[in-house]
Amino acid sequence: VSVPRSRMTMSLRQRLLPEIQRVKQQLPNQTLKIAIFGSVDFYNKDSEQLCVSIGTLLAESMPTACILTGANAIVHETIARAFHDGVKAQQQSPQVFHLSPTGRCSFDFGQVTKAGDDMQERQCVLANCADFCVSVEGGPGTAGEMGFAVAAGKPLLPLGRTGGASSGMFGSPSVKKPDCVEQADWDALSDKSASIERSAKAMVAALSSLARASAHD
Repeated sequence: VSVPRSRMTMSLRQRLLPEIQRVKQQLPNQTLKIAIFGSVDFYNKDSEQLCVSIGTLLAESMPTACILTGANAIVHETIARAFHDGVKAQQQSPQVFHLSPTGRCSFDFGQVTKAGDDMQERQCVLANCADFCVSVEGGPGTAGEMGFAVAAGKPLLPLGRTGGASSGMFGSPSVKKPDCVEQADWDALSDKSASIERSAKAMVAALSSLARASAHD
């Protein structure tokens, strides 16, 4: 008899609670943490520019945010690097942490933090350490991260126009629009006919809406 995926997700999270707490203690305490999920390589022609634009706009509107990545994907690197460079250009200190099961990462910026002992554990820790989560493209691994985020009740913003797990493939979970996010911004995340600028601005506007709502909780 197979065990439902949701039950397996919750069981792993329960087992990893001490590790999640350990990693959280290594992250900045009083700032919003945004986890990035996504593909190891770009498959959609617009994805790279979308990631650069999102990171750049995020640096302008939320420079004190903390960006969390899984330390191994082009989506992680591209958004986080644009954010990192944008915050540095403002003469501020960017907060970027790469969570890795080996404690190693090839990215030449940000801080590396060991998280879990394998990729599935890292996925669970990454999702559970975040306040909000963003996904771009993605395969089965990204779908797993999305599942962990939804199970933990984390607001998740999938850039559906890029395809892959972010558009519902690979068994990724159904994602509902957070109440505080404007419908027009939510729709622009999946609209392939929207300009890159519009979808990138919609993602950052949605994150800003989540940040404002979080501040009032």
